[in-house]
Amino acid sequence: MNFEKTVSNKGQDMIIFHSFKYRKFRVLANQNITWRCSKATYYAMLETNSTATAILKTTSDHNHDECSNSKLQKDAVRKVCKKKAVEDLCEKPSKLIRTALMSTENTTGLVPSDIVSIRQCVYEQRRKLLPRIPKCRSEALEQLKKSSILTSRGEQFCFIEDEIVILTCQQNLDFLSAHCDTLLADGTFYVSPQHFYQLYTIHAFHDDSYIQLIFCVLPNKETSCYEKMWLKVLSLCKGKLCPKYLILDFEKAAHVAATKVFPNVQIRGCRFHIGQNWFRQLTNCGLRPAYNSNKSEVGSWLKLFFGLPFCDPDEVSDAFVEIINIAHFKGI
Repeated sequence: MNFEKTVSNKGQDMIIFHSFKYRKFRVLANQNITWRCSKATYYAMLETNSTATAILKTTSDHNHDECSNSKLQKDAVRKVCKKKAVEDLCEKPSKLIRTALMSTENTTGLVPSDIVSIRQCVYEQRRKLLPRIPKCRSEALEQLKKSSILTSRGEQFCFIEDEIVILTCQQNLDFLSAHCDTLLADGTFYVSPQHFYQLYTIHAFHDDSYIQLIFCVLPNKETSCYEKMWLKVLSLCKGKLCPKYLILDFEKAAHVAATKVFPNVQIRGCRFHIGQNWFRQLTNCGLRPAYNSNKSEVGSWLKLFFGLPFCDPDEVSDAFVEIINIAHFKGI
């Protein structure tokens, strides 16, 4: 007799036979298993062998309607999604549901409300494994402190200093200590985690490439915050971090903090950031349309300033004066 094994919403073993659902009831002395109708007030039963691979007999008739096809289809898709939700925590629920629909033979009876219910089921399964979303920074820090976050090599990945979260591993720290002549550090505000101000990344220059090694989640952009961050990184590197050059944006607090922790470091600016700041000033002065226009003489003149970073340091002053003279000559 054909039947299907499944699980209930609570994870209990069930059998679907002739469109009726049976829950596991008891194991007999001969190790056979009895199953009772899932409806609480009905006692239709069946008996299977010890491995639940064959139905041996059925007893009593059901005095209620069988499960609808749409209900059985919904349960089948839910079963697949619940399993995948735990196995792949990073996959989007929408993709899990779409994959489950494609792998299930018949889903024509499903309606939009069923999909909503299945999506909610995915979230509920993941909540059992993951901590709840923190409502404030202190709660987020407390969750991180209680979590043992390791890399695939078994190395500690999360370090906390006051309200600063540093994400790295010992392998990255060793690499940073060995290739610390030139470092680049930059912050971004667009992808910072909720309840924090910015994500600050530290790169090492090696083989003509900048390699991301440390991710720091910071609560603000004050000098004291940057100083604590660098001191913690220095401590994690066991005091072996001694950069000669540090490439930063033009944020004063970052410069002051870096020179406090590394007194002998030489701070260098970044061409991207200086161009970004110049373009921001052009926008504030209302010169952006002229700069973007290929036919504007003023725009062509403004573009000359963005070539200054390519000049040798000794030639920058003369090049700047030359650009100003061009403006006087052309009457800009």
